[in-house]
Amino acid sequence: MPEQNQERKSKITASRKLMLKSLLLARAKEALEQEIIDKEEEKKRYLTERVPPQITGGLSFRELQVSNPEPSQINFFSSNTMLAFLY
Repeated sequence: MPEQNQERKSKITASRKLMLKSLLLARAKEALEQEIIDKEEEKKRYLTERVPPQITGGLSFRELQVSNPEPSQINFFSSNTMLAFLY
């Protein structure tokens, strides 16, 4: 009976192992890139469904300024605490 302390030889070569790792990483990269694209498409679809388009036709510059205040002037009130969001 051979000794169990002997080092077992791998059934695949080191170059084959490296090639398989490279292929696995390439597939993972493709899957990640596709996931990013899918999330962007889902985001666009969601916003299209939930957020109505802004109608700015026929409004003067002044009317647009009044209806869309500067981001630094937007205040949100929660309970007794005022939260000012500055961009």
